[in-house]
Amino acid sequence: MIDGVFDQALAVSPREVLDVLRLGIKVYGGSSMGALRAAELWTLGMTGIGRVFELYREEIVTAEDEVAILFDADSETCLTEPLVNVRCALERAVADGLIADALASRILAAAIALPYARRTYREIARAVACDEGASIDALIPRLRAHDQKKADALSLIQRVSRDLAALSASPCPCDRDDGRTGGAD
Repeated sequence: MIDGVFDQALAVSPREVLDVLRLGIKVYGGSSMGALRAAELWTLGMTGIGRVFELYREEIVTAEDEVAILFDADSETCLTEPLVNVRCALERAVADGLIADALASRILAAAIALPYARRTYREIARAVACDEGASIDALIPRLRAHDQKKADALSLIQRVSRDLAALSASPCPCDRDDGRTGGAD
């Protein structure tokens, strides 16, 4: 489970995921709605993948709108930035020495204050004090380049692929002749 639709349709409920888990089916979650559900259900067997999952599991992030975006349905182009991407991009910018922690905190506070439907880097930059305007404008392309949700989605797909490959490589118990079935040979 990676993503869902916010506001336009009902999200997959925790109960629905639990029903699948109870059938013995492995369920993975990461990136967006999948990360949110995995953080709610990891103690019950759902496998969470990625930084967004970790942020929800550790309750650093609690709001569902942290992963929400608006997108153009025809072109499937993102029109807004998910707050988790802003948050993770700022963490990286501080770690890389591009900006001070205090400025990152101000940018994050401005992003949090915006409703998800207006959360663009342009709006975030406008909301931060004017004296920082030039440095924020120069920073925006670097922040935008860090897409944590995409990175987590790719990690989840890679993990599922590895697990499926390992599963298909292991012998099926039904292929063994243990003397009870008479064997297929």
